[in-house]
This record gives sequence, C-alpha cells and structure tokens, in this order.
Amino acid sequence: MVRVVLKDVRKWFRRKEVLKGVSFEALEEKITVLFGPVGAGKTTVLRIIAGLEKPDSGRVIFGNNDVTALPPQERGVGLVFQTFALYPHMTVFDNIASPLKAKGFSQSEIEKRVKQVAELLRIADILSKSPAEISGGQRQRVAIARALVKDATVYLFDEPLTNLDYKIREAMRGELRKILRERGGTMIWATADAQEALALGDYVVVLHDGRVEAQGEIHEVYSKPKNITVAKYFSYPSMNLLEGVITIKNGVKVVDLGFMSVDVSQIPVFSGVSSGTEVVVGVRPTDLRIAPPGVGEGFVATVIITEVLGSETLVHVELAGKKLVIHVPEILRLSPGSSIQLLINPAKFYFFDKSSGELLHAPR
Repeated sequence: MVRVVLKDVRKWFRRKEVLKGVSFEALEEKITVLFGPVGAGKTTVLRIIAGLEKPDSGRVIFGNNDVTALPPQERGVGLVFQTFALYPHMTVFDNIASPLKAKGFSQSEIEKRVKQVAELLRIADILSKSPAEISGGQRQRVAIARALVKDATVYLFDEPLTNLDYKIREAMRGELRKILRERGGTMIWATADAQEALALGDYVVVLHDGRVEAQGEIHEVYSKPKNITVAKYFSYPSMNLLEGVITIKNGVKVVDLGFMSVDVSQIPVFSGVSSGTEVVVGVRPTDLRIAPPGVGEGFVATVIITEVLGSETLVHVELAGKKLVIHVPEILRLSPGSSIQLLINPAKFYFFDKSSGELLHAPR
C-alpha cells in the first residue's frame, strides 16, 4: 500500500477551472475523507487519481512514483461509484469476479478471493442471485466487493452510500469503517455528508469550489474550523452563524448579537480588535438546548418547524429576527408558532472575522 499525493492539480472543463491547485496527501492504512458540497470537485479529483481524467497541470504521486501519465489499468486502483454500476446479466459472483477474470486469474484463485470478500461484506448467501433479485444495500455491497477483490494499491469511493435510504446508510457507516480497517490499504472516500465523514474518516480534506479549504486529522478540523466555509459545511447539522459587532459596554469589550452580549475581554485575540469591528459568531446546533418546562432562564424563541430524523430531531426557531437550528438527540414534536426557552452557552461560541472569514477563536 502507498500514500497518495496530489501536488497543485488543476483541471479545466471548457472555460471553467474546476480544480484550482488542489494539493493534499492521503496516508496508507488511513481513511482519508474528501469532503465538500455538490460541485466542489470531489469526483474530478477521484477520476484524476484513478487515471480516468488527466490534470491540465500538477502531479499525482503513488508512493515515490509519479503516475500522472500512467493509464488507469497500470495504477492498481479500485473505484466504487455513486451508482451501483453492476452488470445486470451477471450473477453477484460474476460481478465481483469480473476484474479478476479480466486479469486472467485462475478459477480457483477467483473463487477463493470472491468468497473471502463476500464473507467480509456479508453477501456470501446471495452470490448466485442477479442484481435484480437483491436490495439496494446489497447491490452497493456487491459494488464495494468488486473493488476490494482486486487487492488494489488505492481504493477510491465516490459517495457510494448516497443512493441508499437513511436507515441503510446509518447502519452501513459503522460497518464499513470496520471492514475498511480490516481490509487495510490507502482509501479515499468522497462525501458531501458531514455525519458520514465524521463516522468514517481518520483524515479529512475539505474541498470547496475547487480549492482545498482545510485538511488534517478529522476531529481537529471539526473542532477548529479554519474559516466560515469549513465551519458551515463541515458540521452536522450545519453550524448556526450569527452576525455581531465589537462594542464597549461599561468598560468591557463585548460582541453584541442584538439579543445578547458576549464578554470577549478575556480572549487574547480580541485585545487588538477595535470597537465597531464586525464578526461572525458560530454555534453548533448540538450545543443549543431547549429548557425543560417550568424553567424560564433562557431566551424566548418561536418554533418554525421540527424535523424528525430517525431517532433525533432538528428544531428550527426564530430568535429576535435570527434563525437558528437546535439538535435534539430524541424524537420531539413542537407545533409551529409555539414558544420555547432556548439555553445558550457563550463558552461554546466560535468567532470568525467577518471580512476574511478566518477563525479568530474556538471553544476549548
């Protein structure tokens, strides 16, 4: 297994530059998540690593070898697409075995490898069936098995869980991390789902508009987002962002949010920030709380809508003209227009420079 390095990779499609100097390193024996919203350039990066697209400039390196000019068949890459892409006229066994047959492996070796990977992915009991006879979750497992059976140097996964329903995705995340750990190798997993990234990854590369916004150990990037873009997208649910301004109240430097003022006089980074400077305050939905009935210490907020997602709920509220999302780790149904008491802990606030978007201060 090898590390994968991209150095200043650029790609144009017609007159549009879709990759703008992408550089990162994916370490062997680690799961590197390529994270970003739709249109960020994730699929293009994977296709360039696989050799299906050529960069207009920059280099792709496997270990100590520059593979930029190598064709796909010489790179030793296993690729799983978002769509299942199975051969409908073949059995599950033959779908998994197809790359081995193409390389001329013996029948005994093919049977051995297919059996091993099928047992790993818990699909050994459906090897004789056709893709039409199995579920969507099973079809995706077959697609993953077909990539893993090759004993590739590098494994690439292009949002392979996107087309599965919520419950199957949730179940497969933890399962896949265990499988990928057992399998080993250099693995790059592209996703637009922050929850999936956090569940699967060791290392993350945050891609936005064709640029790398941040990269590093996954929980380090999550806990200290480099800028507003990273904070907004690499969060589950998306971070609440509120505009504020630095003011002096009773001789104390505060960030005024309109409905509350936050004392920042003891935060070193604000010592040189002048009054009137605009900032953005971020707070994760998981750090907001709804006060129990009878507790009147919070801020009065109006419920807009509640979203029940499996065993959790997202409560959308309005507070002093500002919209916020609260994450509740249980099923909760509140009527639109009803009032709640919202508990907010300023110790959980992130502060960003409004003009540059850069992080000023993160909670400990």
